Amino acid sequence: MNNNYDIARAWVADGCPRLRIESREDLEAARTIHRAACEVMRAEGPASGVDAGRLNELESDIGYAGDRHWTFQWKIIAGAILSVVLLYWWSGSKEEDVAAQKAKVGMVEAWQKGDTIVAIEAFKGGAELFSWDNRLQSASLYKGYKLQLKARDYYGVQYNIDSYLRDAQITSDPEKKERYLKKAEEYKAKQPENEKKYLDEYNEIAAMDFEAIRDMALQETGTRLKAEEGSRGTVNFWFWFLVICTPLYIFACRPYGYSLTRHAVEAETLNAIHRFGMWASGGLVGASAALHFTTIITKWSDGTTTKSDDGMGPVIGVLKILLIVAAVIVFCFTCCVIMAYATVTGLIRNYDWKAIFGRLSGKAPAASPAAAS
Repeated sequence: MNNNYDIARAWVADGCPRLRIESREDLEAARTIHRAACEVMRAEGPASGVDAGRLNELESDIGYAGDRHWTFQWKIIAGAILSVVLLYWWSGSKEEDVAAQKAKVGMVEAWQKGDTIVAIEAFKGGAELFSWDNRLQSASLYKGYKLQLKARDYYGVQYNIDSYLRDAQITSDPEKKERYLKKAEEYKAKQPENEKKYLDEYNEIAAMDFEAIRDMALQETGTRLKAEEGSRGTVNFWFWFLVICTPLYIFACRPYGYSLTRHAVEAETLNAIHRFGMWASGGLVGASAALHFTTIITKWSDGTTTKSDDGMGPVIGVLKILLIVAAVIVFCFTCCVIMAYATVTGLIRNYDWKAIFGRLSGKAPAASPAAAS
């Protein structure tokens, strides 16, 4: 009883302050003070100096700190679910991209021997003799397309010089004129070096046999295939991460009250980030809604009227879609980042895993209600 008297007297001497409970140790200390103050108050009554109101506040704070509280937010769960749906759709699209790229690799592997001989002069003036779309159909078409690219670089040297000289003649701005002429001189000074470089590269490709051309095409298509497979793997990872993380988020967001008090500043920061993300997403949706088509009403001499837009209809339509897509991305990204952070920190802070695993294995007694910190 003397020890309880000492504890209660010390609390009363401090003015019965409201205790900030931020850990399991703080919680146990507050419970000890509460028990001691109650015993002294029962023994001495008003003469004990214990403030009954502060004692009730302490009891309430202990109850809050010792209980678990659900802190997950339905908006974040909704954002994660929407992300899962979008990633599922994107994953299907990535599967199609990988299959299409595998088909291109197979097309190159099935090439029959063939060759293309084209003089560089055939591409003068920007002639398009080969197409990017069908370049992988045969070795001849692929080689011709690669030669066309190098010829474009070769003739592009003179084209850039002529373009700057033409701009210098057209403009009436002295500063722009001087800048254009300077750029033309710079390109002209490097013209022999650049033309020789591109011509050598052209001749190098022209001298390649079937095997060398096929190896070049396989390297290009194989690199693209690896990129598509890597992209598919990334999408699948985030899809399954969110599928697993969503229920874990709910489970993790059940801290004790004292943990909420300790990390109150962090929680406010996360809430501010969440509010900003929601504000930005809502702002993008609002901007999309604010875009309107301009309707032009024409009244003819016979009294009839017709309505038409100002020609910006398709552009505005695309902008509306892009703004809505951006709003969805911002919303989902914000929710997923907060969910991932809250899940990881919640699982670490809100559960005593050593005690849990020990209890499951039968090697440790059950943890106390305030075991997690």
